[in-house]
Amino acid sequence: MPRSKIPEGELANFIVKTRYLSSQSTEQQKNLTLIRNMANRMFRDHIGYTLTGEHRIKEKGEPVFAQAVARDARRQPRSSAPAGPKSHVRYLGEGSFLWEGSKVLVLGIPPALKSVEKVDYLVADRFSPALREPLLELMVRYKPTLIALPEVAAEATLRGFKAHAVHLGGGLSLDGITIHGVNAQSSEDLAPCSYVVEMSGTVLYHAGRSALTHDMQVVGDLFHVDVMTVPLGLTLPMSFWAAARAVEWVGARWVLPWTAEEGVFPKELQKHLGDTARVKVLTANETWEVARKGE
Repeated sequence: MPRSKIPEGELANFIVKTRYLSSQSTEQQKNLTLIRNMANRMFRDHIGYTLTGEHRIKEKGEPVFAQAVARDARRQPRSSAPAGPKSHVRYLGEGSFLWEGSKVLVLGIPPALKSVEKVDYLVADRFSPALREPLLELMVRYKPTLIALPEVAAEATLRGFKAHAVHLGGGLSLDGITIHGVNAQSSEDLAPCSYVVEMSGTVLYHAGRSALTHDMQVVGDLFHVDVMTVPLGLTLPMSFWAAARAVEWVGARWVLPWTAEEGVFPKELQKHLGDTARVKVLTANETWEVARKGE
């Protein structure tokens, strides 16, 4: 007797429902790890979406959903801020950079600012009790608009400062600048965050103090990064091989490593990257003219 075929709609609903129910963290679900893993694989390999957002069984050879999103993103024209004059990046120390283009941005919380007349936006890539005072001093002195994770932005707003919250995975556009919040992993800070910033026709990924994470692959899939900053060194989150993998995933053309081990680690990083990206090491308060596309 031939087997009857399960209607595709019912099969899709079964996979989706099984995946959801087996993911619930209750006492009764503890023994469903195998079922959950099977459901996750089936969902990844066999479930697609209709134009109205309903689940369906994918066609043979159709890529998984995440791959399809990445593929479509690569087909889109480069997303960037309106073209403008050349911009400049200055290293401020302790993983912080000043980026001057159509606006003046400080990426990170620097130990001190020298020869800086104004700051339009302060993009906080981390926060801890020890950083509260330096952050307040910068906000009082320059009166910039703070860009930070919601809990940090909320505290700044309560103190009377201008602030905008950026959620992980979210973003905002201000004055021709687009800022996207990206997940970061750090063992020393309470609110680590990385950012993809688009300004003056350049896309810069500020990794902050993040260790190597698979989120960097997503950054490479969704953005055409021109410049990337990375923490580099034995006492910092990335060794040269981890930084090389991060740059490979992101696909940046230029890398600005900040490091305590000047000389050895940047050279090893360039060696591992080969011709895929160029490494530019900036000393404290050194300024680099951001290379235009193709340079």
